[in-house]
Amino acid sequence: MIKLSQTSKMPCKSWSLQALTHCNRGQKLACQENAICHSCYASKNRYLFKPIKDARQAQYDHWIWTKDLDWIDEMTAIIDKTAKTDKFGNRYFRWFDSGDLQSVSMLQEIVTIARNLPDIKFWLPTRETGILQEYFDGTRTAPINLLIRVSMDFIDETIARYKTVIHDEWTDHVTFSTVTTEPDRHQCIQSDKIIKVKGKEVTIKVCGDCRRCWDRKNEITSYALH
Repeated sequence: MIKLSQTSKMPCKSWSLQALTHCNRGQKLACQENAICHSCYASKNRYLFKPIKDARQAQYDHWIWTKDLDWIDEMTAIIDKTAKTDKFGNRYFRWFDSGDLQSVSMLQEIVTIARNLPDIKFWLPTRETGILQEYFDGTRTAPINLLIRVSMDFIDETIARYKTVIHDEWTDHVTFSTVTTEPDRHQCIQSDKIIKVKGKEVTIKVCGDCRRCWDRKNEITSYALH
């Protein structure tokens, strides 16, 4: 059974896998100190609680054992049912608040779901450039409502290295994100929100009205290191 995630920061639902076992490139990068994955938020705190780990593993198992078209139909239906319209009249969805693409076939299924739901804006963050290359080099395309954002590997990294990896025929489908220590490069606009945790008021950061991560005009989103 598909179960969507609702993180406290996001303005929409998401679908996720366990980062410790289903971030293929991320697991290798986590061993390098300057890598963004070295301090991955999805590998600590609440993400390590057994119920949360089990729930994300269950999503992977369900994807593995469900026939492609059945999973696509089920995911299409649940996203369409749960995606709320914001005050600007738009609906949003995020793939992978933890975990990452597992294969070209998974990407193809995500593309099909986006085509099934053209009125929903999808954001797909990924480090799996090999999967993207294999998919797009096969003359495949992605719909305009699916924004694929390649996450850079290292803190304060620039786009230059990725321009040699991203082929011209699929640059129109891909944008980027990075993590920076430089205050003048921060582009992630966050708002404060007060929530109650065990009866105590806690201030957290949320997206608020910002939708830069879904904006195709925003080629690079720079997040502050935290």
